[in-house]
Amino acid sequence: MRASAVTGDFYLGKLAELSAVLARVQPGSEPFFAGPLQLVQEAMGFTVSVLYRVENTVDRTLILEVAEVLDPAGRRRALVRGARLAINLDHPDPAFRNEARAFLSREVAAVNVPGAGCDIAGYITAGETSAEAYLLAGDFVGLDAEIAEADRRVFEIATGLLSALLMKAHFQRRADHDRLTGLLSSARIRAELEVALRRCARRPARALAVALADVDHFKRINDGHGHLQGDAVLEELGKLIATALRAGQDHAGRYGGEEFLILLEDTSPEAARAILERLRLAVERHPFRGVGPDGRPLLEGTLPATISIGAWWPEDESPIPEAAAVLAAADRALYLAKHAGRNRVCFLGPGAEK
Repeated sequence: MRASAVTGDFYLGKLAELSAVLARVQPGSEPFFAGPLQLVQEAMGFTVSVLYRVENTVDRTLILEVAEVLDPAGRRRALVRGARLAINLDHPDPAFRNEARAFLSREVAAVNVPGAGCDIAGYITAGETSAEAYLLAGDFVGLDAEIAEADRRVFEIATGLLSALLMKAHFQRRADHDRLTGLLSSARIRAELEVALRRCARRPARALAVALADVDHFKRINDGHGHLQGDAVLEELGKLIATALRAGQDHAGRYGGEEFLILLEDTSPEAARAILERLRLAVERHPFRGVGPDGRPLLEGTLPATISIGAWWPEDESPIPEAAAVLAAADRALYLAKHAGRNRVCFLGPGAEK
């Protein structure tokens, strides 16, 4: 159905449906734009629609990556997910003039593009506090591509709703993640612990390690080198922890201060110990960058840091304890690791050393 031929009621119905989808969608789910993009295509009557991720701008060249594409008939085979485009913003290829104009104006651009080029494009952003941005574009392949004012208005509303979705995802990520370390926030990792304990209680095979990791002698780092140096250590430590964990299976968050909570699911005590030991060794071997009083990296000089880790593992036949009791057990294991000399992993439960 050509967009300019549809009724106002159809437009309103599709936009209401899009708004309802955005209210339900979970930011961060992959790909969370797919459903909304389908509704935009239906509302506008596009033959092809594409969502570009704005990657970068270098020397007046716009770098785009195709994040999503709907092309049921295969009319634009070059537009595949993951493909990258380089558009000269001063002299764009005619096929991408609307993409260039939409990016520069941050508004809807609808210049008729005959042949292989999108006939309308709009800018999607989470706001000035986020660097994340997209371009949504649509093509009426083989049809009269003149865009009516009603088409433009519907497209503006659609891109505005998608910007709201992106903003929702942006602020959800900010709420769920610790700004300094990039790991989950304290509230979010505690919530993940509750969920993990419920999953563990429902399964016959008890497979959950809950660990607390603490930076050894962190006060010495702050007192001797300054709090900016301490922040730099925590920032790098967050990256080391994230690298050591299994993507999509393990979780880690900043529990508080220089202490981190780590959840290892669906693993054996031996495998959990190996993961935590690998993390401990990675921190021990890592040269943490030095920073000056102004927070800028020093050209020379690094400093060492180590962590102690205390971990709890459930007993096979015992009921799964409440989160508070599990955290208390992990904290006792952490105390034992500190008392035994620091820079080590200590388990309570079946994973304990004999």
